[in-house]
Amino acid sequence: RGTGNEGPPPRRSACNVPRPAGVNYFDIPGGKKYKRLVETETKEAALTRKILAALVLSAAVLVLCLPSSAASQTGAIKGRVVDKQGQPLSGAYLYVSSPAMLGIANFFTSKTGRYSVTGLTPGRFKLIAEMPGFKTVTVENVVVTAGATATLDFKLEPSEIEDEAISGRPGPILDRESARWAIVLDNDLLSRLPLKRDFAAVLELVPGLVFEGDAPGARASVNGLPVTANVFIQDGVNVTHPADKRSMSRINVDFIDQVVIETAGHAAEAGPAQGAYLNVIHRSGGRSFQGSLAYTNASKGLAKSLWSTGEIADMGGAALPSLQREHDFSLTLGGPMLEDNAWLFANIRYRAQSRKAPFRYWTDPLGVRHFVYDLADRDMSGLFKLSIGVVDKFKSVLEFGFSGIRQPVYEEDVDRLRPEAATRRLDGEGALLGRGGFSYNLNQRTRVDLGIGYSKYKQPLLLNDTASAKPQYYDVITGYSWGSGSMNDREAASRMRADVTITHLQDRFLGMPHELVAGGDYETVYSTSSVWKADNLIYNYASGSPYTYGRTVSPTSGNDVGWGLIGFWIAPGQEGALSVRRELKRIGVFAQDTMRIGGRLSLSGGLRFDRSEARFPGITKGASGNSISSALGSLIISPQMGYNLYGQFSLGAWEKTIIWNSLSPRAGLSFDVLGNGMTILKGSYARIPEYLGLGYSQDLAQVDPLASHDFIWYDENGDGAVNPSDAFVLMPYDFRVYRSEFFRQAVDPDLKAPVIEEWAAGLEQEIFRNFTLA
Repeated sequence: RGTGNEGPPPRRSACNVPRPAGVNYFDIPGGKKYKRLVETETKEAALTRKILAALVLSAAVLVLCLPSSAASQTGAIKGRVVDKQGQPLSGAYLYVSSPAMLGIANFFTSKTGRYSVTGLTPGRFKLIAEMPGFKTVTVENVVVTAGATATLDFKLEPSEIEDEAISGRPGPILDRESARWAIVLDNDLLSRLPLKRDFAAVLELVPGLVFEGDAPGARASVNGLPVTANVFIQDGVNVTHPADKRSMSRINVDFIDQVVIETAGHAAEAGPAQGAYLNVIHRSGGRSFQGSLAYTNASKGLAKSLWSTGEIADMGGAALPSLQREHDFSLTLGGPMLEDNAWLFANIRYRAQSRKAPFRYWTDPLGVRHFVYDLADRDMSGLFKLSIGVVDKFKSVLEFGFSGIRQPVYEEDVDRLRPEAATRRLDGEGALLGRGGFSYNLNQRTRVDLGIGYSKYKQPLLLNDTASAKPQYYDVITGYSWGSGSMNDREAASRMRADVTITHLQDRFLGMPHELVAGGDYETVYSTSSVWKADNLIYNYASGSPYTYGRTVSPTSGNDVGWGLIGFWIAPGQEGALSVRRELKRIGVFAQDTMRIGGRLSLSGGLRFDRSEARFPGITKGASGNSISSALGSLIISPQMGYNLYGQFSLGAWEKTIIWNSLSPRAGLSFDVLGNGMTILKGSYARIPEYLGLGYSQDLAQVDPLASHDFIWYDENGDGAVNPSDAFVLMPYDFRVYRSEFFRQAVDPDLKAPVIEEWAAGLEQEIFRNFTLA
């Protein structure tokens, strides 16, 4: 639809208490009772890395493959316990502990000697394997990342001394079970690199990721896929904007424990998304209290412009925005609330910044003087995360986060040819995040996970108070804008998702170990646009003249008059008089199986089904603010479409606007070429439907709240202003699109989701620990 403005159109900006330390008793089949004093960790182990690893990761060379859901917040450790001759040891006992995990996990090996400990918090782990008649083996610094499986095999040596113990070394860090590709960036790395303190700087480390622009929150393409194909997951909560697919919140780097960017080979457990999964894992509390207070200051004395005098002159003498002052405060606290029963992590961050706008003193064609102005940005964010564990079976998490931004001058409205009065203010952009998670171990081989996540976003863009009642002016020759900004615009969006997953480990099904995962999820999504403007008139000047096309003979009076192009936003004159809402419901179910053949080959297969359904509730609109637009609508537009687009009207709901039923098969293999876990060959296939979202709904809305229509204007009285006595001719436009019986034909009743067929193959080689080429 027409913008009514030959200048730039308005832009959418687019959540285990172990047994207590002491004597623990357990039974080993065929043996007597043994007791062991379990040492409880009292402080976090230092997560130190070699400098070389940081350099390699900063160049994004370390690539890891993840075996489970891209949105998974936990990992796993699997392996076998055998004797010196390689025979499996049944009933061997394993302790798994970490400063990053509540309590201690334990496991009895099966008849095949296999063990599998799932649901582990990302971090570095210590494993102890023991068996009567054998030496106890302790292995430390086993790295677990979100969604990944670490493999660690034990070979126990005979011993006649009951408490004889030896230390082992962790094996290669490569994942031998998954065919999926991902980049993993952890807090240890991010704290060492000299990065800007924002999430975009973190993502710039990822190879193949390119931002579409420089503005905060800009979308990105990964491996050449569309910028709308990515999914942002923040600690298990989908924070992807349902319409434009950017992240709904500015992710605070002080929250980050790990960032996992999965780029290919998504398992069936992952939802319908054709691009990358960007999964941010939030930090948790710890076994000891810890905290930090950080303050960062920057000023214009620490910045230098690289623009030459000639380049600045070419830009009209107005350089790009330059930093004046920045203050950044961050307070972080974490620790136990009830020993090993509950941990709390909390962070509050406040940032204030001021800059010079790239605008020079200017007097507009109406004689109004406009002065240089400053830009300010104030934002605050917070996170409160409570992790709870009861016995060895139950774990849960409760989480609440928020962020808020205020800009007296909205950053995307800033231009060297636009004065402050013609901008809008960002009057408290905000995002909320809430999550409740529950995990219950039915036994050591079966786990049930339940979760619910909620995210909400609002973006109120309000016209500058000094010009909110004025028309909008734009000069098609000079590029200057003045008068008011486009319109007042309150945008909002939200997501709520509930899911359940059952994971079962079957040790000897068809002679092979299997990991069976099945589950489903239900999601509701909506977005709203509410707009209004006191005067919805748009002038298009030409070199300071209101007559865009100069002078001509009026078709009405026959007089020599000035003529030009004008437009009228369809927005009503009062707040709340037009709100367009779009809704979406989606339900998905999946099942997948990962089997291991011969210890070196892993095969996975899965199937996912998703049903998505979009709808439009009814719309009611009030009269537009400029009386001339209402009069023209009654005279010219109403006869064509049956109602006055600039007057009051109501439209009924459109149920089941789009319905997609999609099947998505997935398959993959991972082969340990040399059998030592250091050379892994990967391959995968997936047929991935497009995630419906609300982008299509935004385009299909019967009334676009940001639309306008153009008129040829003949200034009959020669005063250079639009008056009721002037003559007007409607610019050509097919107004049938506003009729329900017509615009609903825009959706083919047999429409199906677009599909990408993805084939991926690759090779990973661990050169030495922390250095992998892929």
